Amino acid sequence: MQNLNLKHTKPETATEVLEGKRKSDQLQIRNLKTIFRLANGQEIHAVDRVNFEISPGEIVGLVGESGSGKTVFCLSILRLVPPPGKIVEGEILWNNRNLLLCNEQELKEIRGKEITMIFQTPASSYCPFGNFGPYSGCKGAITFF
Repeated sequence: MQNLNLKHTKPETATEVLEGKRKSDQLQIRNLKTIFRLANGQEIHAVDRVNFEISPGEIVGLVGESGSGKTVFCLSILRLVPPPGKIVEGEILWNNRNLLLCNEQELKEIRGKEITMIFQTPASSYCPFGNFGPYSGCKGAITFF
């Protein structure tokens, strides 16, 4: 069984904030790995050492074949991976805060207010020309089209 490899990130100092060195509203993914351990002992590596960064105002498209891990990756960001899935390695930094170290109450304060997922299903799709409705105050959205 692998151990969860989490690291604390040093919060920025007041000087860094005042000098504009703080990367606010930034999402950083470092070495993220999410696996599913099946009852027969087999491991499915749905997200395997993903690294990237999204800065404020930046738009990133995530494209892949059906079953390639896009949804599991996004669920990992919000720590909503259903069992038997588990994040086993990496960091998910939102405003220099590692979401993997947050408790459930802290995550509830972030989900929907600062980061949210908007799924597209055939019955109810999001119109890219409209607004996010209840999510209009959200700082970051993970959108599926």
